[in-house]
Amino acid sequence: MVSMSSPENCLVLSLAHRSLNSDLVSELIDRSASTTLQLLHEKEATSTCDDTINRKSTTPHPILHVHVSGSTSIPIPGRSHTDWQRKWSVGEWTFSWLVDKIGIQYFHSTPKPGQPRFSGRLVDVNLSGFSTIKSQHEKITEELTWIAINTLKHFRLKSANHIDKAVLVCPFGEEEEGLEGGMGQFVEIIHNVFHSEWTEKDGPLNGVQVKIETVTVPKEEPSLESK
Repeated sequence: MVSMSSPENCLVLSLAHRSLNSDLVSELIDRSASTTLQLLHEKEATSTCDDTINRKSTTPHPILHVHVSGSTSIPIPGRSHTDWQRKWSVGEWTFSWLVDKIGIQYFHSTPKPGQPRFSGRLVDVNLSGFSTIKSQHEKITEELTWIAINTLKHFRLKSANHIDKAVLVCPFGEEEEGLEGGMGQFVEIIHNVFHSEWTEKDGPLNGVQVKIETVTVPKEEPSLESK
């Protein structure tokens, strides 16, 4: 049970670093936003209950971290300084889209006592570092391990606060369908990587409760046509 002096801090990590079609990106953004807002409303409800008990409580703000894995590179030959100033990478667009979907006001406003404070971050993933790996299983494992390790490093450097709950929003697209074990194997890889690199490691993510949410594009119902 979380004490009033130690508010529950949460992380929503959206895995958007791989090549995804527009429909899957849209589904990923929608799910990530709804998951984040659900956590927000749960914490607001808890804050309201606590406030009726002790209105003068000096409980620190819980933190709701919103992270997106993506790339900041812009694949334009001979890019100039202007490109860096005016063009956004796919990862930056995706992160911006998610923040807008959640509500940018949450990231800039000062929360009321006991209510969560938002923190956003784009996890920059250089996919070229994994381009020589042929096996889909190994490639996905290595990418997720890199993300898990570098996310933990970020929290060790930037925040001493413990993360109590993490939700991983994971798209299941064409590349993931290449796994022999399909969706089941995909979820198993995610669980094993983050359990090993977060839950079992010392630091802010030690013992964290990890929930995995997979995202797919809903299949269209076949239309009924008169013969």
